Amino acid sequence: MRIWEIDFLRGLAVLLMIAFHFIVDLHDFFAVPLDYQNGFFFLIGKLSACLFIFIAGISTHFSRNPFRHGLHVLSWGLTITVVTYFYEPTTYIRFGILHLLGSSLLFASFLRHYNVWQQSILGFFILLLGNFWPGNNWLRQSWLLPLGYPPASFATLDYYPLLPWFGLFLLGMAGGSFFYPAHRSFFVQSPPDTPLHFLGRHALAIYLLHQPLLLVLLTCAFSLRQ
Repeated sequence: MRIWEIDFLRGLAVLLMIAFHFIVDLHDFFAVPLDYQNGFFFLIGKLSACLFIFIAGISTHFSRNPFRHGLHVLSWGLTITVVTYFYEPTTYIRFGILHLLGSSLLFASFLRHYNVWQQSILGFFILLLGNFWPGNNWLRQSWLLPLGYPPASFATLDYYPLLPWFGLFLLGMAGGSFFYPAHRSFFVQSPPDTPLHFLGRHALAIYLLHQPLLLVLLTCAFSLRQ
């Protein structure tokens, strides 16, 4: 089932993600002096990620088999791990946003029977734990990296651990149950489609393809300038 406003918001997240990675690529590959680790561009990247995670949580309310969907998303995350390892073995992606979303969907299969308040309380608890409990030194192990306790020397291109981000996913699950009890859109009649709806309906494919396409386009553009 397609929900008009969810596709729209997911499409907005995709658009923000493309804009953020455009800035990242300009800085990292073409030495354009743009700071994406602070300020406005940093906020664009985090807003995109937050929208993706929260909307993924909402969408579990409409999913018949979130476990199977989670395996599918996680398999793409592991594919990105392999690809980025050969690209940059020192900073390859070990637990990025696709790993988080895939794992969260797997866990969601066992938490769907929780009511809105239970999901919300657990979500807030995980958010607080992940943000305010740094953990002891003995927790800083490679095998605990998915939980949010990487080694001190850890560096990566993308990192979204379960603590605290699974908390935001759970709040999305609660939001789906609260706002969509009848599994219907807020709109009696769906407004006309927009490009953002197209992006939202094909978010995973665009996520996987947009970076190579951006790099090809930017390489061509900078080559023409020389």
